[in-house]
Order: sequence, then C-alpha cells, then structure tokens
Amino acid sequence: MKKSVIVFLIVSLLVVGIAFDALSVDYPKKPIKLIVPWETGGATTFIAHALADNLKPILKETIVVHNMPGGQATVGTHAVATAEPDGYTLGQIPIGPIVTQPIFQKTPYTHVDLEPVCQFSYLPFFLVCGGHTPYKTAQELIEFAKKNPDKVVYCHPGDQTVPYFSLKTFATVHGIKIVKAVPYRGTGKALMDMIGGHVDVGPLSIVDIVPYMEGDKIRVLVFFGKKRWEQFPDVPSYVELGVKALPKVWNGIFAPKGTPKEILNLLERSVREAVFSKGFQEVMKKYKQPIEFLGSEEFKKVIEEDVKYFQRMKAEAK
Repeated sequence: MKKSVIVFLIVSLLVVGIAFDALSVDYPKKPIKLIVPWETGGATTFIAHALADNLKPILKETIVVHNMPGGQATVGTHAVATAEPDGYTLGQIPIGPIVTQPIFQKTPYTHVDLEPVCQFSYLPFFLVCGGHTPYKTAQELIEFAKKNPDKVVYCHPGDQTVPYFSLKTFATVHGIKIVKAVPYRGTGKALMDMIGGHVDVGPLSIVDIVPYMEGDKIRVLVFFGKKRWEQFPDVPSYVELGVKALPKVWNGIFAPKGTPKEILNLLERSVREAVFSKGFQEVMKKYKQPIEFLGSEEFKKVIEEDVKYFQRMKAEAK
C-alpha cells in the first residue's frame, strides 16, 4: 500500500474519531479557558497562543489563553485542579507545578488531582549569561565565580523547579556558591533583567533566548541535557561537565480530575491534530521549539517516573 494512502487512512480515522467523540458528548459548546500558570511574556505563553490558534478550527470554538501567575505556578495549577470537570477549563502546565512543587513544598493539590490529556512538547533549557559578563564559556564562569563568590548574580524561575535544581546541581558539582539567587515568576522578566545587566547568569529556555542571541546580548554556556543539542552543537551538555541531567521540562495539557473520558479523548485527539498541523509546526520550527507528543496513557507513565525521581532526590537530601 502506498505511503500516501496509509497517511490518508490514518488522518481519516483520526477525524472520524474526533467527530464521534464530539457527537457523543456535545462538546464544546462555548469558549474553553486555557490557563497558563506564569506571567505573560515567557515561553509557555507563546506556546499556548500558538496552540490555541491551531486548535480553534479543529474544535470549532475559541480557546482563551488566561495567564494566572503566582506561587511558582502553583496558583494557576490549583485553579485547574479545582475547576468544574466539564472540559471548559484546561491548563498548559510544565513539570514543576505538577511534579516537583508538590514534593518539595506544601501545595493544596498533587499530580493525582489532574487528568493528563497529553504532552505536546518539552522546553530545552540552557545555562545562559548576559553579554555584559566577562566570561564566555562555562569553564570561565566557574573560574570567575570561585574567585568572586559574591559578584555573580543568578536568576531562576523559582525554588523547586527543574531549572532551579539544574542550576543548583551545577553550582554544587563545581563548588560555586549561589549567594545571590534571584527568583522570578516568569522567564520573560528574568531575560530582560539579564540583558539589562541586573542579573548575570540563569537557566532560560530555547524559546526565550533565540530572539536575543544575535549581537552578544546573551551567551549560551551549557545545555541541560545528556548530550549536546543538535541545534547548538558547539554548546557542551551538563553531562559533559560532570553534572547529572534531570528529567525534561515537558509541557502538557491537563484537565481537572473527573473530566469525562469522552471529553479527554476528544481533547487528546484534537491537540494531536493541532500539534502536527503545518501552521503549528512552522511556528515551533521558527523558534527552535521541539515537538514531542505523548498520548494520555504514555504521558501518565512519564509523570509517575518523574515523581519517583524527585521523591528519591528528596529522600537522599535528608
């Protein structure tokens, strides 16, 4: 059978499945709120608007992106967990407020209070420094920080986030004291302060840094990964520098626990179609944002594995 025929059959079955679920639950009948638990201007907000634009013609309803920052993203995540489980309040939420915050701090919810619809991407994070700094490589940063322990100002997206743990692990392995760590509610403000010379070093995502890489406004020092990222082959990975790579900073769509299975199935299929649409892929490619789609069941397994990872980390720290 020709490849084109196979693709046609798969797409046809997908469309039929979406149509069947839509008819069986009569959903959606009004705009859907998509909560982003960060301030406007960061990577997750950009992704949310791109996804909403491509979901609208599939669901034939408006998806309204609603930024709800606070509590290192736990405020918005809690709002999703406690919303009416009718499919009209969803969250685009990364790993931190789902996995790490409930483990390392007291939150009014845990990961079991939300239904994973799907994972659709992950955010490659890098250790980045401002163009005003005197170091151009990770090794130069390490040497400078050891000689000047009170002069390097670090920023991060909040305690108990994966980028923060990556930064902390890097500092511990190389004997750098983080004495001036500045937490931000979103990466957008952190990036602007780095470019403005108010902070020196911090973990930032690929979506944040791409528009500012020209002109030496910022410098990319290390990739938070097991091996070098293909987009930046000259940037060493954390593992190369002796730092153990942490779980990925994935982005997923979540619904309140108790949302009908028919609605969850429809949403999973619809997001899949939107993610693999030409328009969404072009936008993600422009900003070097990788797409990695996992359906609900596979995504649940990843979440459970990440929960166990950070539970072990907490136990070992005692």
